[in-house]
Amino acid sequence: MDLDELTLDIGKELQSKGATEIELLQVEQKSKLAKRLVVCTVHDNACAKKVAFEIKEALKDTLQCFHTDGIFKGDWIVLDYNDIIIHIFTKETRQKFNIEKLYKDAKNFVVINDNN
Repeated sequence: MDLDELTLDIGKELQSKGATEIELLQVEQKSKLAKRLVVCTVHDNACAKKVAFEIKEALKDTLQCFHTDGIFKGDWIVLDYNDIIIHIFTKETRQKFNIEKLYKDAKNFVVINDNN
């Protein structure tokens, strides 16, 4: 499975866990930290923690999570899978930091919504 397929599968898995406003960004031209970013929104901190745990569990046989940050607070959780970094935000925190703006010209911008 190539990186784009894997990233799309992660986005769909996030959607199945209740995440919304899921954006997949190809960022290797703009970042040395990762090749893909997955950004999503959840209802509240408790949902963020639940989604993060479920995604880590779903990916454990496919990818190694090298670092997790924000799990205790829960308003912005980062799961670092080396080439793919997943950001799980509450709506308010996502609006406040607007990290997508940093990558507004990223290649192959994909949004997963309820119709995908």
